[in-house]
Amino acid sequence: MAHEEFEQNLALYAVGALDPLERQALETHLTEGCQMCWSALKDYRETTGLLPNGLPITAPPPGLKGRIETAVLAQVLPQSAGATDSDATLRTPDGDVTIRTPAPPVAVPAGDATIRLPSQPATRTAPQAKAAPVQPPWWAWTTTPAFAAASAALVLGIGAYAFLLNSKVALETAQRQQTEAALQQQTVQAATLRQELAQSQQDLVEFKQRTLPALQDAVAQREMDIERMRIQLAQKEQELVGLYKTASPKDEMLAMLQSANVRVLSLAGTDAAKSAGGLVLYDAERGKAFLYAFNMPALPRGKVYQLWTITTKPVSAGTFSADTGRKCRHLARSLQAKSGITKFAVSVEPEGGKPQPTGAIYLHGSL
Repeated sequence: MAHEEFEQNLALYAVGALDPLERQALETHLTEGCQMCWSALKDYRETTGLLPNGLPITAPPPGLKGRIETAVLAQVLPQSAGATDSDATLRTPDGDVTIRTPAPPVAVPAGDATIRLPSQPATRTAPQAKAAPVQPPWWAWTTTPAFAAASAALVLGIGAYAFLLNSKVALETAQRQQTEAALQQQTVQAATLRQELAQSQQDLVEFKQRTLPALQDAVAQREMDIERMRIQLAQKEQELVGLYKTASPKDEMLAMLQSANVRVLSLAGTDAAKSAGGLVLYDAERGKAFLYAFNMPALPRGKVYQLWTITTKPVSAGTFSADTGRKCRHLARSLQAKSGITKFAVSVEPEGGKPQPTGAIYLHGSL
């Protein structure tokens, strides 16, 4: 049986309206120690105990006591064996009652019969009319099935409400406890964070007071050094530009010819410039190369020659043009030293040059 069925049977169990099998199953479940069902049963029993207090107080009928005494007397009248049926008239405070007995009652004179009841003295009165039928007592209706069903329904309703109310209160209590615990934890964490923040701020202030002046002096000194080096660099660059301007390509070519590291590379014309030719003086240690070319084809408008050095891919070494005698001279001063250049080539490119060759190749050669 599911736990929900046990909860539904608790109200009927409290008023004694549960059948034996279900009662035995519920009692077994209770003995197993289900605290929820024990708590609900306690509420149902308290509610059941209050049911009689909800009924209105009603005074018993006036003749109830006499009728009860008469009924008791009729059961205890002596009987005589072999006697014939006869009637006896009993005098009660509420009237005469005729009782049929299997044997004649105690001999009484003709006429009125007076019998002493436990609660009245012996008297003789005139015959009275026959008593009304005995009415059931006022509390007899409480033993009817309808009253039991109504009581069970009332107990079920009150018990269900009490159970739901108890469950809701327990749930709200648990939630409140969880909220209070979480709030307390958050309060502790917030206090810890505030303390850590205050300590960090104090450490920062002390660190600034201790190190900021020294750092400011160091930064100011570094800025002065950088400015002085920038001025010196600008001066050196101007001097270098002046040297480049005063030095002629012819002088540099002579200097390269006198160097023991210079290698001479011959360039041959391609199908686009079969009559062209040239040579390259290449100083790998200094990263310089001097190109001399002859019989170069006339350049179209907006085009220039571009020198390429080749290792794994072409790298530009500058642009140049031809003179009226279709001769070219070009000095490349910014080649990467000891870069492993093995090939040189000349192509035709748009003015300004390109990062990679796009036009026709006129000259090429290998070391």
